[in-house]
Amino acid sequence: MEPTPPPRRTRSDADRNRRTILDKASEVFQELGIKASLAEVARRSQLGIGTLYRHFAGRDELIAAIVADDIDQLIHLADQALLAKDPWDALAGLCFAQTEQGARRRVIRELVVMHEARPTAEMLTTASEFFPRLSAVVDRALAAGVLRPDATAHDFILILSGMARVVEVTSEIAPRQWRRALTLALDGMRADGGRSTLAEPSLTTPELEQGMFRTAQRNVARFAQKARTD
Repeated sequence: MEPTPPPRRTRSDADRNRRTILDKASEVFQELGIKASLAEVARRSQLGIGTLYRHFAGRDELIAAIVADDIDQLIHLADQALLAKDPWDALAGLCFAQTEQGARRRVIRELVVMHEARPTAEMLTTASEFFPRLSAVVDRALAAGVLRPDATAHDFILILSGMARVVEVTSEIAPRQWRRALTLALDGMRADGGRSTLAEPSLTTPELEQGMFRTAQRNVARFAQKARTD
């Protein structure tokens, strides 16, 4: 009797393994730092280290893939917004979804900055696809008369960049504070001057001071680490 051959790996198996590695690598790097063992990534992925290296040649390639995946998810959010029926809900929903994604990935983004990961040409090309999509969402809101007529897509890029700073300052004290800040910012862009209910209370003065101080400490530590490795 001939032995039963092992099951053949399919493309879907490979894609699933790659997805698992990316998710678990993000988890490990956020918990243990960017220098965490790739063996730990493989262990949490419930895959062999050889499987990990078949997908990613090394740490730099894995980090680049995490960043590229982040960008791909951002493009997906924009595509979903373009399909939404209500122009204002589409625009506001995209802003909230993008900021929420950024809040979840804040730690890994900081680690990538410290690791000095270099964007690939493909990543830059993909990232450039976001702005035309955002512009289309903004144009729909303008055409519908729900967005103040002097607003532009560039204004929303700055708003989203500002939310990243809010997340940085408040993540350890009030991790949902960005929702209040974004609601206030978006209300200022509405054509009807409407005011939304604020789901989060304002920070107290001690909380704000604590958040600003911790942010400054992290930035000083980051620059000091970079200076030691230069």
